[in-house]
Amino acid sequence: MTRLLAITQRVEIKAEYGERRDALDQRWTLFLQACGLIPVPVPNHTKAALDLVSSADLCGILLSGGNDIHADAPERDCMEYELAAWARKNKKPVLGVCRGMQLLLDLFKVPLQRINGHAGITHTLDNGRNVNSYHRFAAVGDASPFTVLSRTDDGCIEEIRHPQEYIHGIMWHPERMEPSNRDDIILFQRLFAEKRA
Repeated sequence: MTRLLAITQRVEIKAEYGERRDALDQRWTLFLQACGLIPVPVPNHTKAALDLVSSADLCGILLSGGNDIHADAPERDCMEYELAAWARKNKKPVLGVCRGMQLLLDLFKVPLQRINGHAGITHTLDNGRNVNSYHRFAAVGDASPFTVLSRTDDGCIEEIRHPQEYIHGIMWHPERMEPSNRDDIILFQRLFAEKRA
């Protein structure tokens, strides 16, 4: 059965038109369909976003990548923090991708730091997996209360899971993998399953 998944969007600033646009890579639709999910884009407006997730029959929340937190998209920051709080209160699974994982770490007071050499590359994790990388901020060291599932060879945390809640984070972009990685599809299917053990 196909399930609806709320997905947040990046803010694109188009100065020549005087616009701030919500945007989502079309590859997300293709990847999520491979997982048996239909994306429901969430606007970067807190009240509208909360109204949407409260009224739709959603299997969870996906915090997508794009925009650094606490930078040029304050409306997105505000909306995503409120959305994460809503999901936790309503026991809905949350998966953060890249910026989304950074937001989850920040929400739980795990410090982030600026890093070099992680934007526009592919690297191997300590579990042997090769992933893409497009970020300039990361957590290193301890990530309590999260369980760290993988790191890069320079110690940057690449995957986390909350031990008591349905919260998961990855720093790579599964939608940009060609072809889609089977492990990513399984992760999404398990986290956003209709029934969980």
